[in-house]
Amino acid sequence: MFKIKTLRNQVRRARAKFWPTNVRTQQLICLCGLKRSGLHAVSFWLLGHEANHALVNNSPAKKPGDSSPMSRTIQTCPLPVLVAPGDQVSICKGGTEESMSCPASVNMLMVLFQSQHLWHLHKHESLIDGVEAVETRHILLLRDPFNWAASFMQKSQSPGDSEIWADQWQEYADEFVGKTSYLPNALKVNYNRWFLDKKYRQSISAQLGLNFTDAGLEVVTQHAGGSSFDQAQYNQRAQQMQVMERWKHFKDDERFVNSFMKRPDIVELAQTLFDLPPELAEFAAYCRR
Repeated sequence: MFKIKTLRNQVRRARAKFWPTNVRTQQLICLCGLKRSGLHAVSFWLLGHEANHALVNNSPAKKPGDSSPMSRTIQTCPLPVLVAPGDQVSICKGGTEESMSCPASVNMLMVLFQSQHLWHLHKHESLIDGVEAVETRHILLLRDPFNWAASFMQKSQSPGDSEIWADQWQEYADEFVGKTSYLPNALKVNYNRWFLDKKYRQSISAQLGLNFTDAGLEVVTQHAGGSSFDQAQYNQRAQQMQVMERWKHFKDDERFVNSFMKRPDIVELAQTLFDLPPELAEFAAYCRR
């Protein structure tokens, strides 16, 4: 799969070299985050701010022969991502995700970077090729580790994957709190606050120079099967999903509990970054004993 993707990118770069037609956009948004951390929810909410938009997904290739949808051979997709008119992109139309060919001009172009090593993104001067943008913005998204790990494990259904999530979350959390600076100018978005707090969403819109709207807030895309727990059955009523209680599905799972007890540093950081509800705060304290 990875070799096919690499070959496809090589062909596209060759095409762009000899037929240099760029996609023009007013605003290019690079949204970076871990899979199952609310990337598609936030992306479609942002796309709802602009009628003329397009979305490009970019994520690492699956491990060959592995049935787990969360396993990855590498977390360093070929960069920069080449975007060209005619490429398949996603749009939000009538509250649902649809595919279309990328136009030569679009007001908002968003590219998702899913579960990619941040140091890998940092070492490239440009993450996107083939795009002429008036403004480029980077966003770093982080969800609390308890609910994120639950969604990760629910989607994975692979016992071994319970051992790999912690280091992934730590890498993004370190960037979020400023221990690293791979995306120094990124707008940092707390997924929990984004989901719960309208005023917080308004501040995000303002920082991106957008006229605030929650038009895309209730969208649940079917991409990658939708929600780990609810799939797409809550489309058009996403705010009814219990995304802050996913951890309860695994609170008695020995793998889940032990993964946190082994990493008190992650639990402590989560307690600092997120306003945990009482039950989850009690669980976090238990894991730090």
